[in-house]
Amino acid sequence: MLTDPHPDAPPMRESTDPRLNTPNEADSVPAGILPRQSNGGTNPAPASTFPVELPQKAPSPKATKDMDYRVQGIKLENAVPDLLSYLSRKLGIEPTVVGRIKALSTSQTGDKVAIIAWRPQPACLSAPGMDEWHFGPTSDDDDIHITVDTHFRGVTVLYSPPPDIPHMIDICAVAGLGGHAWGSFKYKGASQSFMWVLDGLREHFPNARLMTYGSKTKLDGNESSQTLEDLGKLLRDEMRSVTRRRSQSVLSSPTSRLGTAFAVPSFFIAHSLGGLTVKEALLQERKNPEFGSFINKLQGALFFGVPSHGMNVEVLEAMIRGQPNEFLVKSITYQSPTLRELSRKFKSKFAVGKPKIIYFYEMEPSFTPKQLENGQWKMEGTPKEVLVDLDSATDGELWSQGYVNTHPLNRNHSDLVKFSSPNDADFQRVLDELIKLVDHAETRVEEED
Repeated sequence: MLTDPHPDAPPMRESTDPRLNTPNEADSVPAGILPRQSNGGTNPAPASTFPVELPQKAPSPKATKDMDYRVQGIKLENAVPDLLSYLSRKLGIEPTVVGRIKALSTSQTGDKVAIIAWRPQPACLSAPGMDEWHFGPTSDDDDIHITVDTHFRGVTVLYSPPPDIPHMIDICAVAGLGGHAWGSFKYKGASQSFMWVLDGLREHFPNARLMTYGSKTKLDGNESSQTLEDLGKLLRDEMRSVTRRRSQSVLSSPTSRLGTAFAVPSFFIAHSLGGLTVKEALLQERKNPEFGSFINKLQGALFFGVPSHGMNVEVLEAMIRGQPNEFLVKSITYQSPTLRELSRKFKSKFAVGKPKIIYFYEMEPSFTPKQLENGQWKMEGTPKEVLVDLDSATDGELWSQGYVNTHPLNRNHSDLVKFSSPNDADFQRVLDELIKLVDHAETRVEEED
């Protein structure tokens, strides 16, 4: 929930692997769930109007770090054979800037979407206070509109199965309060930092479309008066766009249960407020179902530090006091009537295991907000506090007599969803639980067919 909005990745060497500059995925037709591998605007100004001064001395470490950008609106013909060269021309990126493609996939609209790290930051993407840029046609024969952003709000498809592997499940990670749909799930402080939703799951779930979802929930300076109900509506509306695209193979198999619905079993990975948003969206879907939608097809979820009974928001009061988002933050405090009602409704509408939820809770305290001399807030304050206790993080089920999946992690609230590498022991524990969750759902689908 409380995370760095968009942590910079450390410096990276340019890769010589040609696969990074070519698309290696496409949508495909469901044909049975495959086994997993065992190892488990408008451009504000042309680039030329931003003069770049070469430093007279070695740049600071921060200046040499690359920023991760989401690039949308890419057409297939532009992605082949060299996407980086095309974008350099289209955006007007300096030749001294080095780019590395971290992800290239097909978005829910059918265009390509890429996650690219550029170092140093291109001048055309460095305007102070901006987190989104638009690049329109540059000539009479160019009708392409490219959007680049660093906020990653909405749905971002990180990976889709290649043509030879059927797309059979969807997995979407939802960031929390003050979180970032990419940065919240990315390890901080290492070269080529591990973003486990992409780097860790792609290998083990080659038949899954992997996505993230983020909303405008930053704490400091947030002018939105949205409520938890609003967040649920936003998530539900956005996930409606995440549907299977029709193909001749699907249409030729009208008896296929999955093909007819153009949908596949889906799963959420939710951090903190993200889990409450998922619950709210599920309740709204139950009231007015849309058959075949992502949420309608939800089979299970991993909840990380989700404050079903509230969280310690007292440490945040100085940061949010007088802001429009103060109501939202205070609505998720301990003993919140809003959360009591949400939990009551959820348990009355959804039987245990439908969808199946696996809970992870923090065992270490977190730094608290501290205002710096420049007026900015950082999570560097002391004393440290546990933000979501284990009772809240497990929706009280830790004390029930019935079976429930609850798992402690020796991490603070933010680090619950950050893992250092595929070898991280906590990542392996989470991966094992996700594999079991998917296997459980596959068995249910087979029994219902």
